[in-house]
Amino acid sequence: MRDFWSRLSGPLKIGLAIGLLGALLTVIGLVKGDFAPLTLRTLLLGILLGGGSWGLVSWAIASAAADATGSAGAEATGSAGAEATGSAGAEATGSAVVDATDPGAVEPGTATIGPTPIADQEPG
Repeated sequence: MRDFWSRLSGPLKIGLAIGLLGALLTVIGLVKGDFAPLTLRTLLLGILLGGGSWGLVSWAIASAAADATGSAGAEATGSAGAEATGSAGAEATGSAVVDATDPGAVEPGTATIGPTPIADQEPG
């Protein structure tokens, strides 16, 4: 069991733990409360819906947080490529990578943001 748990990623561990907590709280609520008659069907649906929704949402939040901290760390070290130079979107438009921190890199009035106007496009 420990080998299985050690192979899981951090966000998945968080999702499973919060999902189990949500399922446990749902069972406690069904046993103590007068919300629904306590049958096998309501118990299984409560575990599935309560534990599943809490587990899925917590996994998604933990995954997004892990992705955000991973990409922020890469940008801080300068290994993110175009994002570190301030020329995001250069790959999509095919334009040259320009260092946005250098004031002389782009002549005033020549830089455009967004797509090239139709009149300035070459036929082809």
